[in-house]
This record gives sequence, C-alpha cells and structure tokens, in this order.
Amino acid sequence: MLSKTRICVLALLCARSPLALGAIMRCYFLRNGHIAAVEVVTASSNEDGVEQGQALFEECYDRFDGFEVWDEGRCIHRSPASPVGSQPM
Repeated sequence: MLSKTRICVLALLCARSPLALGAIMRCYFLRNGHIAAVEVVTASSNEDGVEQGQALFEECYDRFDGFEVWDEGRCIHRSPASPVGSQPM
C-alpha cells in the first residue's frame, strides 16, 4: 500500500509531466522564406497546435507570408501564403 506522502509526490509528478500539460510547440511566422517571428504554444495534440498557429497567423497575416508549427524537431504543419478563407474569388 502506498503512503499518503508517496501518493502526493506521484500526483505532483504526474501534474508536471509533459503529457499532463500538453506539448510545447513553436509557431514560426515566415516572411520571404525566413523566420521573422516565433510564438510558443502548449497544445494537447498536433491538431490543437495547428489550430492555435492558424488563429495566431490570422491575427497578423498582413505582416507575414505564412507559418509553420513545430513539435521539437518535427514540422507538423506548413501554411499557404494566406490564411484559409481569405483567398480572393
């Protein structure tokens, strides 16, 4: 049987684990093919990271050509030059 102290320590470790907090991802904003700015986001999944990156990009798309979302050394999304829904018809 686990002691109350050990249970508290295990709960604390679990609460601070990357899985409990979500993945730390980077959203790079691109201009002329180069990184011009970066935002760090905490995401519960790749899809969540991409959605957060898209929302951030839509706030400032007039200053950047596109964006990429990275999870450590892995690129999980590259955007077009403009946000979805803003293409001229």
